[in-house]
Amino acid sequence: MTTLATYGTRLLETTVHAASDGGYWWRRRLGSRATDAFATCALPSVAAASPHSGRVVTGRGDATERWYATTGRSSLASEVLGGGAPSPRALQGLSCFGAALRALHDIDAAELALPVRPRPASRMLRWFDGRATTPLGARFHLNAVHELGRAALERLQARLEDLPSISTAVALHGAPGLGAVVLSDDGGVELLAGEDVALGPSSHDVNWVVGELTELSWASGAPGAWQEAIDAFLEAYGGDGEVDRELIALRVLTHAHDFVSYVDWQEEMQSEYLRFVGHLLGRAR
Repeated sequence: MTTLATYGTRLLETTVHAASDGGYWWRRRLGSRATDAFATCALPSVAAASPHSGRVVTGRGDATERWYATTGRSSLASEVLGGGAPSPRALQGLSCFGAALRALHDIDAAELALPVRPRPASRMLRWFDGRATTPLGARFHLNAVHELGRAALERLQARLEDLPSISTAVALHGAPGLGAVVLSDDGGVELLAGEDVALGPSSHDVNWVVGELTELSWASGAPGAWQEAIDAFLEAYGGDGEVDRELIALRVLTHAHDFVSYVDWQEEMQSEYLRFVGHLLGRAR
């Protein structure tokens, strides 16, 4: 197989290969600093209902590596990270993404042996408890206590601790970032799923996506255009996709934690992100 692209961090490495049948293989494996193995329970592949072209692609592999067969070679993340307002293709992709995530949440999870919380929640709970896996991560925790206050951090920690106790649990994607959304050749998307799957409230996944889009809005300086992107995703997902500012802040904080711990972000970037998280939380101490 021909390797087309390789990227990632010490948390997750991704390689895209050309397949012999004209499609593509996406290989995702644990990075050198990853501490939690991939979930290994089986998920059914599902497709969103028309008119949205989005489907959930479940990989094959084990607790350290997954291979996903797709029709596309580029992610939705690559479409939106150029700066400025989202393109028409990005808006279309976000709409299809919302429909695909809804299809995943509509799976009957009762018979699936799913973990009680996603991997990102597990690593953040360790960090909230003062058990950072790197010296920079430990420093980031001290900076977060100073910038946000212990009360705010305890509220966010409680949201993760409560995940297994939510009665209206669905099959969560667990980390539905734009890098896990492949732009397919038919104009739709393919959502790579399985590594972080768990039981939990649908709001966790929905606000993970809204949090990433909110972060992109903040970084781009074009908030009006990114609100259109958020609306496109939520409209396709459905009417009960409720926006939750604490979960949005938690998503941004998780992203900052991961870049500090696995990309070695230094003090300046830490401070910028903590100020933004404080803004999202109203800087409550």
